[in-house]
Amino acid sequence: MEKEVCRNPLKPNCRRIDIQLYIQIGSVRLPICSGCWGDIANGDAEWDEDGFEVNGRKIGPRGLDTVKIQKDEAGLSS
Repeated sequence: MEKEVCRNPLKPNCRRIDIQLYIQIGSVRLPICSGCWGDIANGDAEWDEDGFEVNGRKIGPRGLDTVKIQKDEAGLSS
């Protein structure tokens, strides 16, 4: 059985297998590793069924690989 790898659309080269949770965008369920989840949770990013909002800018599924999450106000790295 093949292990599931992270499919963080904001970090498309991530291939970690320590899946922490899944996020749903439209009909697609994306596995997210613990490292990427830390970046998303501590950064300025939100998502819904239509895509992500990163740093206050709405990004559809096709533009996600060009975005870097900024640090939040607490200064946590992302």
